[in-house]
Amino acid sequence: MAFNRRQKRVRNSLGSFNTHGGNNKILSASQEDAILSYCYDQWEQGLGATKRMVFQAITFLKNHESPPKDAPSWSWFGRWLKEVPTLHTVHTKPITYERVESHTEKNIEEWFEELREVQAKYGIVKPKRVMNIDESGARIACPRSEEVVVPIACKELYTPSPKNWQSLTIIKTVYTDGRPPLPPFIICPRQQIQEN
Repeated sequence: MAFNRRQKRVRNSLGSFNTHGGNNKILSASQEDAILSYCYDQWEQGLGATKRMVFQAITFLKNHESPPKDAPSWSWFGRWLKEVPTLHTVHTKPITYERVESHTEKNIEEWFEELREVQAKYGIVKPKRVMNIDESGARIACPRSEEVVVPIACKELYTPSPKNWQSLTIIKTVYTDGRPPLPPFIICPRQQIQEN
């Protein structure tokens, strides 16, 4: 029996017919290309397709074949997604519409160009003289993130969310030379902040 199993493994490794299954592909090459294209389109629109959406798209394709085929199982879909080298899943990060629009590579490059010009104009060369102060809204109630299927090159996906939440404001600092920052200043909602 061990000899027969070894022969079958050798035969299967040479591309011969596998008698243990795995010969019937659920998706054809064109169907798989359509699913990949769907995932890329959703990612380019800044939305991302959830696992359920991709699974429903595969089910739709199988139901519209002639003759219609049975839909694959959810466990098959999980295995298929792991085997596709160009896709993976990430969790979305909901932020406001305004912040989605401001997170472009061009805007960030322009900001750093302006920073370099200001540093050159005023002769700021020592890192200890550069400190960044920023405010951040910490949402008390916010939409949950979703697991979405995106191209392998995508590591983060920001999705727009409505701005109808209650939030705290946190003012924080960062020193360029790595010194410990100042303690954060927290502004709670509906609180009077004295001038001093």
